[in-house]
Amino acid sequence: MIRFKTRAVSLILCTVVLSILSPRYVSAQNQYWAFESIVSGFRPAGAITSERMPRACYSSGSTLRFCYRDEEGWHHELIQSTVMGGASTRSVSIDNSDRFHVVYYGYDITLMNPWIRYRYRDNQGWHMHTVDNYVFYSGAPTLCLDEGMNPHITYSAGALYYWHLGASGAETEVVDSGITFNAAIDAFYGSSIAICYENADAGELRYTVKGPLGWEYEVVDADDVSISDCRLLHDSAGNPHVVFHDETGQSLRYATKESGDWTIETVDDSGIVGQGCSLALDAFGNPHISYYDATNGDLKYAYNYGRGWQIAFIDTVGDVGKSTTIRLDEFGNVYFFYHDVTHNKIKYAYPALSMSSSIQNGSQTLSWSPVGGVNEFWFYGAENDSHFPVETVWPFNNRLYVFDSSVISYTTNTGINDPASNWTYLIIAVDDQYQEIARSDRVGEWDWGMGIP
Repeated sequence: MIRFKTRAVSLILCTVVLSILSPRYVSAQNQYWAFESIVSGFRPAGAITSERMPRACYSSGSTLRFCYRDEEGWHHELIQSTVMGGASTRSVSIDNSDRFHVVYYGYDITLMNPWIRYRYRDNQGWHMHTVDNYVFYSGAPTLCLDEGMNPHITYSAGALYYWHLGASGAETEVVDSGITFNAAIDAFYGSSIAICYENADAGELRYTVKGPLGWEYEVVDADDVSISDCRLLHDSAGNPHVVFHDETGQSLRYATKESGDWTIETVDDSGIVGQGCSLALDAFGNPHISYYDATNGDLKYAYNYGRGWQIAFIDTVGDVGKSTTIRLDEFGNVYFFYHDVTHNKIKYAYPALSMSSSIQNGSQTLSWSPVGGVNEFWFYGAENDSHFPVETVWPFNNRLYVFDSSVISYTTNTGINDPASNWTYLIIAVDDQYQEIARSDRVGEWDWGMGIP
């Protein structure tokens, strides 16, 4: 007999790196963050564009909806309506052209038809493909894009399935014929595809890669595993990183294979924690995780820069943090989408440090907002380098000055009134351990106004 388990599915967002302090749990004070309640709804899944504009899907009644913010504010669109049913998602992505992709699942009661569908949105509107019909899924489907922006989807429906869309059309294949749950998919090295999932027959957390001879799996955890959420990403070296909620211990766990062997560690076991976990990797392959603390009804954020896991409370007002997504921008700033259960709202949190610029009498004055917990401000400048890639800024390259935390403005004439130079500036706020707390957007003579986002 096929055994199906009922699993909860969730999502989140953030930007800062807090100091290594005692106790282990440190509060991410609200001055670091700006919070927005977007709209009534639940189960959000979000992403940010190349210009750091938020995009999200969410469930509302029997529909799935899309929302996005631009200079005029928030906008909302209908993606899918159902007949006395529902639709939801846990997996969205934005490609290099800022097109929004989503895989979602739902059902129509009158038609007795559970289904999985994929859509993407471009300048022409929404485009849809049906992934599977009459499918009794056992976990939310997940989506990734390869370097050609082609979609790859995995889902558990008894067995584990893989669907992809390419030049020859859509194809579906069985990855694992056992009873599986809560699969996550990722593309690495351009177009290599890997899936992490629970095989319930063996009680194992498995990682499988599609090779020339088919799917080849290895065991990540064989300790009678039972999970409710799983996320998979690869760093630039192709090393897999997995975060999952361990239902047996009701804890948040993290696995990686950076040294050639799988290592597993517990990130948080302070209560019923880890549901709705979401994973992001920064430019250096450091993990950032958002997740729900069901014991306290809080949104939490865990990160590790090689000195152990640090955990912060992002939002604690009411019952918040279900269905979280975490995203990072090119500068390492962190953003969250999540569900406010108390008010049935979709919430968005983003960096609160902002900055402005003014030019007068051949000098430019930069002013920025104070940030609690800051020990120093690091001031950077670069000529003809408007993007400030991470490797250029961190940790000391192009650094011009260091200010103590009492300084919140600076005036310079470097590069001013010199169109050939077009200098660009950036400020990083750090704590007493020289860990980044917040980062301004870049600002220069020709793009003065700025803030995050």
